[in-house]
This record gives sequence, C-alpha cells and structure tokens, in this order.
Amino acid sequence: MIYFYKVIKGEIKMIYAYIRVSTKGQDTTRQFDIIREYANKNNLKIEKYFEDKATGKDFNRKEYLNLVNEILEKGDVVIVTDLDRLGRNKRELKEQYQKITEKRGADLIIINQPFLSTGNKSKIEKDLISGIVFDIFSWLAEEELEQKKERARTAIASMETKNGKKVSRKTGNYYGRPSIWERLDKKKIIDCFKRGLTNKEIMEAYKIKENTFFKIKRELKADNLI
Repeated sequence: MIYFYKVIKGEIKMIYAYIRVSTKGQDTTRQFDIIREYANKNNLKIEKYFEDKATGKDFNRKEYLNLVNEILEKGDVVIVTDLDRLGRNKRELKEQYQKITEKRGADLIIINQPFLSTGNKSKIEKDLISGIVFDIFSWLAEEELEQKKERARTAIASMETKNGKKVSRKTGNYYGRPSIWERLDKKKIIDCFKRGLTNKEIMEAYKIKENTFFKIKRELKADNLI
C-alpha cells in the first residue's frame, strides 16, 4: 500500500532512497518497485538510490554510511519502505532514526509505516514519534525480524540434502557458502604445487587468504595429491 506524503515546496533540497537486504542472495526488486511507485504517485524526484546487500555484525554498511555521514544535509529526505531497513534491533533503529532526523536535520519517509514519517509534522509530533510511539514500533519491527529469521531457519531445515549440503527446491542450488573447490580450480592449484611455486606465489596468484590457503594445502596432502 502506498501512502501520501505532502512535500512543502522549497523545504527539501534532495530526496534519496535507501534499500537494504540482509544477504547477497536476497532480491531488492520489491523495495525498488514500492519506492518508485510511491515517488511517481507523489511527484517526487529521487536523486539517488543507495543499496546495501548483506550486513556485518558492526553495522558496517558502505552505502548507508556514505548517505548518512557524507551526503545527507539539513532539509533532505530519505525514503525507505519499512522501519527495519534502518537497523536490525531496537537500539540500532532508534540510533539511526535520531541520527537522520535530529543530527542531520533530514526528514524520513517510511512508506509502510507513514505515522513514523517526519515530514510536515510539528515539533510536538516529532518528539512523540521519537519517544513513546517509536519505542512501540521499533519493538514490533524487532519482533517481526525475529519471526523472519525463524521462518528462514524452518525453510532451511526443510530443504533436501545432497552430498551433505542443503539444496533449494526452487532453484536447485546449494544453500550456504560455497566450498573452497567451488570457487577455485583444483587442478590448477595442484599444478602450481607440482611446478614448485612458493606458498606466497600461489596465494597472490589466486588471491587466497593465508588461513584458506593452508586449509587447501592440508586437504590436498591428506588426499595424497601433492
């Protein structure tokens, strides 16, 4: 559902959209479509889309940090589809919400939770959002995130197993991080050892980290391949 957001002429410098998914395999198309539809319906010109795929434990999101720390100015607007695009728990959500609206002086449009959007609201309304109302909905967002994780765990558990790995029924692809030999050419690595290349030369040639390299070497020795 798309919600109307009235833009007061002259108050907005730039409008940006932020899109995030939690893993590289997830699709961002739905978020793009929702934001584009919203912008078209409300005659908003989005200057740039910022997109992050996969996040670390320390909230290290390159595009988000670039937007909020370097680009965003007072009077600008950030559009997201849902509150949980700003963070993964109540603390993060509140910190980032306040960083955008209070520290940077920008407005937020949260399409699917319009009552949390800050545009065209009085100071009293904004304070209310930042306080009691926000605490309630950030808690709900955290609960929803936990439910999504549980659904994902259930889906993974129900996957068929092939060669000791979970296989997606939809795509037929293996689930999870690929093994070393799915990313490297085994024959070429063995050939490097046979030709007498040093450990350092092999690591540099194939851009292999030291821990991974010695794991490969131990595996090949165990199979009597080098």
